[in-house]
Amino acid sequence: GDSAAEVLATLRAEGSAAEVGLELDEVEEVIRVWNLNAYDCALAPVTCKVNHSCAPNVSIRVDAEAGAIEATACRAIVEGEALGSWYFQDTGLWWMGADVRRAIFETDRGFLCGCSRCRGPDTCRAMPCDACGKGSCLPSTPGSAAFQWCCNTCGRTGSGDALRLAAEAEVVPRVLLELRPPRGAAGVAMGRASAEELAALGASTRVRLGPDHWAPAAALLVLHYRGRSPGTGGALDRFSAAAGLRFLGWLVSRKLPWPPAYVVRTPVSVAMECATWLSKQPSSSAIPAPEGEAPAPPPLPDGRCLAARILVDFLLPLMDASGATVASVAKTGEKVDGLRAWLAEMRSSCGCCGKKLAAPGAPPGGSEPVASACGQCKQVRYCGRACQQADWKDRHKACCLKASDSLAGDMAWQMLIGSTGST
Repeated sequence: GDSAAEVLATLRAEGSAAEVGLELDEVEEVIRVWNLNAYDCALAPVTCKVNHSCAPNVSIRVDAEAGAIEATACRAIVEGEALGSWYFQDTGLWWMGADVRRAIFETDRGFLCGCSRCRGPDTCRAMPCDACGKGSCLPSTPGSAAFQWCCNTCGRTGSGDALRLAAEAEVVPRVLLELRPPRGAAGVAMGRASAEELAALGASTRVRLGPDHWAPAAALLVLHYRGRSPGTGGALDRFSAAAGLRFLGWLVSRKLPWPPAYVVRTPVSVAMECATWLSKQPSSSAIPAPEGEAPAPPPLPDGRCLAARILVDFLLPLMDASGATVASVAKTGEKVDGLRAWLAEMRSSCGCCGKKLAAPGAPPGGSEPVASACGQCKQVRYCGRACQQADWKDRHKACCLKASDSLAGDMAWQMLIGSTGST
């Protein structure tokens, strides 16, 4: 983090610079080489050839004590495919638009990323197509002569909607300030937006840029952490869980190749927290609201379907592929194993009476009934029609999300907070 001038001043104070006659431009060049090639505290001639990629297929681990550097694949790598890793500590950049990523890369590390993801259609910066009203316009190849926006439904191409681009230029800096507030005195002076202000910002951004753009998703992520009810000790409630769920649904809907788990450690944390909270709904009692405030909404009738979708759509596939990179951080591996066990138990027991169900593929006629899955969500299972009908009437109907519906959609949002809203 020190500038070249500060490094040179330190070396001169130690006498090192004078001995070898170092000049400022030479220190700048060394820092530039280090920033572009080093991993953690190590520089190695082979590993430095692994370029940065915004669609990384390997994670790099440095074992300083053993003097070794290890590359581990996070997904299948085809013959001839170049290896790529994620260079940056700021992992939030991974799911932002390519224009923001590339600008920060150039400022922080001195290069313009030319990876396959940055050259292709940018699904994280998608905006509604006003021509057909159905598809999303995706930008591609930022900063090049071939740059254009193209609708993924009607195929219309062009330079982009001027009003939406103006709105993007206005709201993205505001969202970034909330997502990455300045440190120290500058951050204190700026202050923090209230939950109401964040909700308004998120709703406005969603309307102006559409639900597929990364900026409304970023506002949801901030709301997940800062929109929790006072007096709950930071515990999730229905609103903060809804914000986290919609953010995760948006991330899954982008259909990006999953990176090493450490690159998406914040979404992993959100997924664990939301899935854990949902798997325990309904709770035995609602947390009472502080005196003078509106009463808290009642517990969610049934969180099983939504919790299972978080695990199946995002958390478990990611952790199975590269979870070792975060397993030891804050007991992540232990917590994921607990959620995995909960999912297995839910799928092997009747969702109404709790009776043990036969293993998948088991022939009928055994001592345990063959499972019958809910025809709508495909997640909750039953020992027979009577139990399925009873559970539907008692609790499952209110929180059964169709298997084809996105976790980012209005239906999932309505299940949690009771209105479609636009946040």
